[in-house]
Amino acid sequence: MAERLMEQLADAAAVADADGTPMQIIAAVNDPLVRPLTGVREIRLDRSNRYIPAQLEVEAA
Repeated sequence: MAERLMEQLADAAAVADADGTPMQIIAAVNDPLVRPLTGVREIRLDRSNRYIPAQLEVEAA
């Protein structure tokens, strides 16, 4: 059921709002995704690395 919810959230975020701006949904889950979802970026955190970086390395390149 959680996997279906993540899929539905990804689908919802893929739809632009009325002025054409893409939407962003941030969700925290305990388990990694079973399979990659289109348009979904995972940022894995653990007890020693608990904070989402201000700018991801991919974006900095």
